[in-house]
Amino acid sequence: MKVEQYIATLAPSLRKDKILDDLGVVRKSLKDTTIPAYETLDSLFGKWKWQSPEMKTMSTSFGRLAGNKGVVPTILEAMNNTAKALDIVEAIIIQQFNEEVVSTALTYKKATILQYLEAVSFLSTFARKFANFLLVAETATFPDSDVTLQTSFAPAEISYIQDKFLMFAQALVALSGKPEDIEKRLNESPDVVVKAASAGALEQTLGKTKTDPMKLNFISSTWNIFHHIGKAIAEWQVSKYNGAKEELQLVQMRKLYLEKLQAKKPDAALAHEIEYMEGRVQNINAKIAKMEADYA
Repeated sequence: MKVEQYIATLAPSLRKDKILDDLGVVRKSLKDTTIPAYETLDSLFGKWKWQSPEMKTMSTSFGRLAGNKGVVPTILEAMNNTAKALDIVEAIIIQQFNEEVVSTALTYKKATILQYLEAVSFLSTFARKFANFLLVAETATFPDSDVTLQTSFAPAEISYIQDKFLMFAQALVALSGKPEDIEKRLNESPDVVVKAASAGALEQTLGKTKTDPMKLNFISSTWNIFHHIGKAIAEWQVSKYNGAKEELQLVQMRKLYLEKLQAKKPDAALAHEIEYMEGRVQNINAKIAKMEADYA
């Protein structure tokens, strides 16, 4: 989605303090849940040879886009870099955004920053869901396991992971540079007001590396409803964070269960705990989806 198209989807105005609040929520979720989830996985999957057909296919596609350091180590490094970059983005917003941000007066630089925050929110959310997906996919390959993707996830959740995976890998590559590189690229974006009528001419004059320095043109959907309805929804934010914490717990429990299977010591009690937690997470996700649909 080009920047002028993105701006057309935004609320007429956004408050600077609420943008900063939203950044804080995204950063807290990233540091409290997504990064710990991948730290949990890294000790087991750092040099893991994928067994499931799903992960064999997805890791190959991921490697073509993001390199061959390994899926889990690459995502963990990217999440750590992103958490640090958010501190830099926060400072830019404090220094350069007006108290009231009018969407039709946004410059390329400010619009890029809003797009960046949405993309980071997507990265963090998807990464946690993918962590659980890969655990289940690999656990399902063990003879002593009765776990399957179909019994562990709702059909819509499986489709979401499979349909958005390449977009996730693209976003990871685009946004996971070192914090100083992210700052440099953001500062290269022109502080010129975006006007749909002249956007094409400006892009031709300056080049895409200036008008889209973060390479966010792949964005095709709304990833953070706050930017598009113009107000923070406390219940939605709380539900998102609670869901993230429980997804982290699921990662920790599923990793332990997989390790027990490796040791040929299946744990029925742990399997029941996981099944209970799956239900809790699915209920929270359904609640979040309903709220997002109501505000769409």
